[in-house]
Amino acid sequence: MKGKDLFFLMLFLISLSTFTAAAVNEFSIDQEDFAKVEVQPGDTIWDYAELFKEHHKLSPADFVAWVEENNAVFNGQIQIGQTLVLPIDEKALATTQEVK
Repeated sequence: MKGKDLFFLMLFLISLSTFTAAAVNEFSIDQEDFAKVEVQPGDTIWDYAELFKEHHKLSPADFVAWVEENNAVFNGQIQIGQTLVLPIDEKALATTQEVK
């Protein structure tokens, strides 16, 4: 391999590893930054999206998709007593529980 080709290969690999590290850091969630709720009878993820709409910037469909992806839920099938992580601040949960 010529010096020029090796240089570009190394540059590509460094760029790729930098992008990958940034993406992992950006898209990983720290569950401590989000609220946890215990599913009650009759609850749906769509209900949570509506209930907490003032506390997140997602569309209802995006909220549901986020919850499903980050809680290993498929087709919105949640169970009574299950704990879900929601993309809202813990403080929002406390103020909204008073209203509910």
